[in-house]
Amino acid sequence: MQSFVTRKLNKEQEAKVFKLVTTYWPHYLGLRQPYNIEGLFFWSRDLLKQLIKKQCEIEIADRVVVNYLTRWGIKPLNRAKTKLEQCDSDIQCWWKTHGEEVLARSKSENAKIFWMGEIGLIGLEKVESSRNKRLTNVPVIENQGRMHWLTFQGEFNDEKQVMFLNSLKRQSRTKIFLIRKTSTHFNKWLVKHWLKDNKDYMEIFPPPDVDIKK
Repeated sequence: MQSFVTRKLNKEQEAKVFKLVTTYWPHYLGLRQPYNIEGLFFWSRDLLKQLIKKQCEIEIADRVVVNYLTRWGIKPLNRAKTKLEQCDSDIQCWWKTHGEEVLARSKSENAKIFWMGEIGLIGLEKVESSRNKRLTNVPVIENQGRMHWLTFQGEFNDEKQVMFLNSLKRQSRTKIFLIRKTSTHFNKWLVKHWLKDNKDYMEIFPPPDVDIKK
């Protein structure tokens, strides 16, 4: 097996990897997180590197992984801005008033904080197909900066939001505090009902039932 840190994937290899990442959960492909978790978990840079090594027998550096993610439209965290600065203005205003309380609660309740990233359509460059145009990517960033993502077909509607939350819940051994990027998500009845049933495992901030304009 040859291994070159700076070697690039050819077009066929890139298309294969992209299809696997956007079609399957990592554990379906025999990949594992650094910590042992059974069931569903999101993609991450480490898992993408594992996949490329397993499928193409190539080891690549983190900066090359970022290049591929950027090409596909999976935007990494903008290091020029804080996670809060990448949220909508109404979320930022709410956090300035309630952020310290959320942080204090996360410590007292041993909760892990995640931030929503930039949700958007993704696809391979120069690939014209209706399937790629309908692929939606939803990133989530740990408070420490590590990014994970989930990709699916169609819009990020209330059913997909519940799927996203349920998958995120299964990924963590502790309670999760999720900071919304925009106030337009997680407001539907189906999502609120799921959050009520899973209040011991997941909370969203600002809470969907709070008027954050106040």
